[in-house]
Amino acid sequence: MMRTRISSTLAIAGLLLVGGAALPTAASAAQASPEPSPALSLDITYCTAVPGDASMPTDETVCFDDQAEVDAYLTDNGIRTEAPGAGSRAAAASVVLGRAYKDANLRGSSFTYYGANACSGSTFGFSPLASGWTNSISSAQGLNGCSVSLYANTGYSGDVQLCTATCLSLPRLNDAVKSIVFRP
Repeated sequence: MMRTRISSTLAIAGLLLVGGAALPTAASAAQASPEPSPALSLDITYCTAVPGDASMPTDETVCFDDQAEVDAYLTDNGIRTEAPGAGSRAAAASVVLGRAYKDANLRGSSFTYYGANACSGSTFGFSPLASGWTNSISSAQGLNGCSVSLYANTGYSGDVQLCTATCLSLPRLNDAVKSIVFRP
């Protein structure tokens, strides 16, 4: 198991409007990082943000050798990889919202995003993206009832690609994404 942490400064997203109500957005993962190890720059990696208070993302990124290790890491930190089923009485918990991939067809290195609860009734924005992910996304997938909106600019502006729930390619925004929103 390879686990590499990358620390840096976090820029917090503002508020998103959902149905006329302002909802706080989830904080993005790391923005800038020190020199990555050679293994990170040459191999496919599977990354996520390190959980902070109440399992919300911090400004640190952690990467592994495969997606199963990311899922186990998130589960060990109280983050569900699957949202509770309809009618479930499970307590609200952080849930995986989706993934961004560096290659088309949901391949290559990935970054797993999560938020305080599932997308039903909530919107989560990540701007700016984690270090190494700005202008490098080629496909994306919403999970657990989330759709994905990918934006050409930070702050959720500019050209947009909507994915309900998966975009196997990004014809207009390939390697040009600077912010992401997960919504119902």
